[in-house]
Amino acid sequence: MKRIKSKQLSRIATLSICLAALVFCSCSSARRAGTNQRHKYHSFTFVQLSDPQLGFLNGNMNYAEDSVLLSRVIRKVNSLKPSFVIMTGDMTNASGNASQIGCYKKVVSTLRKSIPLYQIPGNHDVGKGSTDEKVAKYISNYGPDHFSFDYEGCHFVGINSCVIKDANKPLEDKQWDWLAKDLDSKKGSRLSFVICHHSFFLRSYTEKVSYSNQTRGVRDKYWELFKKNGVDCVISGHLHDNLCSEHDGIEMVTTGPVGKPLGKGYSGVCVWKVDENGTYSHKYYSIDEFEKIERL
Repeated sequence: MKRIKSKQLSRIATLSICLAALVFCSCSSARRAGTNQRHKYHSFTFVQLSDPQLGFLNGNMNYAEDSVLLSRVIRKVNSLKPSFVIMTGDMTNASGNASQIGCYKKVVSTLRKSIPLYQIPGNHDVGKGSTDEKVAKYISNYGPDHFSFDYEGCHFVGINSCVIKDANKPLEDKQWDWLAKDLDSKKGSRLSFVICHHSFFLRSYTEKVSYSNQTRGVRDKYWELFKKNGVDCVISGHLHDNLCSEHDGIEMVTTGPVGKPLGKGYSGVCVWKVDENGTYSHKYYSIDEFEKIERL
């Protein structure tokens, strides 16, 4: 699926662009980014990986097949040289498994040093319950469980959605305070992306709560914060399938897995592009398709 978006287009311009985009893609829309036009920005590309989940393909008996898939992806990322890589969780299948974690780290260590890697935790990385101890263990294994950074006038903020899903209120409240301040301080960004493991919703904002999404109360709470602070898109994984939806002008992108797919999904990679005018697009490729890309 492909999505194109930017901020503050007039209604007429928005309608015109959307109608034109429908000729090429059934999941496209556009808004112009609100930026300081005196500043010249450059286009850039980043790659999203999700759910390599080493060990899942063979029920934790081994992780040979999973690691091969991840290695293929990292090798191709190195040749394409995106600006950075985002990993949206579930690096391994068995939480705290030293062997799986070691293999994951070994594979991603082959990523070019010039390509930053930003990781946020998935439920299989933290473990059931997302207790303080388990989150601390994740941090000791992988580094911070939330982050924010800016690139070419765009803001990216990654959060630990496990403490939200598992209702660890003290840790969620602490993260919420940090997130609210962070987003408020970056309202003037060209584009604003929130990155997490769990999707807030999959196909419809009003859908029932399930293992794969967040509760309606959580959706309302966070979506209001995102709207207030001009968030454009929420990027997630967890489902092991690829979907995109939208609510109140904010896109919800659920990206499929590098590792084992579920349902109608397939192993793949999402490539994101932001042009100099503040328009973004994304496309999900199977690993075979990704390896055939000659340039970003």
